[in-house]
Amino acid sequence: MNSKTKIIFDIDIYSSIIKTALPLAEKYIWIATANIKNLHIPFGKSYASVFFLFDKLLHEGVNIRVLCSGNPSRSFDAQWDQHAAAQNENFELQVCPRNHAKMVIIDGRSAYIGSANFTGAGMGAKNSNARNFEAGIITTDTATINTVSDYFDRIWMGAHCGTCKQKTNCPHPIRE
Repeated sequence: MNSKTKIIFDIDIYSSIIKTALPLAEKYIWIATANIKNLHIPFGKSYASVFFLFDKLLHEGVNIRVLCSGNPSRSFDAQWDQHAAAQNENFELQVCPRNHAKMVIIDGRSAYIGSANFTGAGMGAKNSNARNFEAGIITTDTATINTVSDYFDRIWMGAHCGTCKQKTNCPHPIRE
């Protein structure tokens, strides 16, 4: 492992990705997750939906793509309906039932690859006695980020759709 890549566990995933890296995004955020829920982040003296951060970033011109394997949770949908992200063309969400990758790519400058889903128990600020045990890496290594970005983009663009054997489980094929 080189000095541009660091192994992170549990709450450090939240601290490194959600708390530190996401707010610094300037151009884009790509998120791949199997499950997506309405994770919460500290907001003042309480906690609030990550959509408050998404709204701020979208307002600043950041594009956000989310690739998940199934429909978002009901609490995610409820927050979606209440926030600007739902009406913002720079927030895109696609479902691919085969996706089980967990990645966050920010501006092509940093990437997380690991086990954590985009959920409170995975990447959120959940209490350490209630969160999942998770492991991953965060990297600023350009070659690694390019490889991860290409992988995400192939799925996003539907490169596998033509030969996919899960079409009957796919609610909205990316590409016919």
